[in-house]
Amino acid sequence: ARAVARTPGLLARQGTGAHTQATTIEIPIPTPLDRDGVLGDIVHTMLPFDISLRSGESPYRQVVYAATKAILGGVMVPGDVFPSVRELSQALKINPNTAQKVVAELIRDGLLVVHTGIGTVVTAPPDASVAARDALLRDGVEALVVEACRLGATRDQLLAAVDERWTSLFGRAEPSTKNSTRRGRR
Repeated sequence: ARAVARTPGLLARQGTGAHTQATTIEIPIPTPLDRDGVLGDIVHTMLPFDISLRSGESPYRQVVYAATKAILGGVMVPGDVFPSVRELSQALKINPNTAQKVVAELIRDGLLVVHTGIGTVVTAPPDASVAARDALLRDGVEALVVEACRLGATRDQLLAAVDERWTSLFGRAEPSTKNSTRRGRR
């Protein structure tokens, strides 16, 4: 069965009078099964990481965070093929330019590398410098502590929440960023 769009429109003059008659034009609409009975135009991509875009927040930041979390958490391991810009933009219904920015940032951060003929793949994250680690711990933790105090949390509650989150992401062990073989940890 072929899908068609019926559109009223063309007015045809018949005979010598001013009599006109509305006709219907059938316009074939391609369906996914049009090409030799094989699915064609509709692409369903399963992303290798979980993400649910929230309105009011930058899709770019959300996707970078979700992909980084999946790589550092062992859901995606070195050698895994990362979705293409097109797959990302179609699966998440985001602008291809946004998807390109996501991939470019992950490459800059050393989490992805491009291999000719294969595509973009996950790589072992580089070791952070002591200065970068200290800056993160100083600035990021300070912001977390201030926010926890604002909400009325105690030091013990904050430490317990950090420990619980760490465990849910990486298990009890320290996350392995080099040659990780774990999968599916969240």
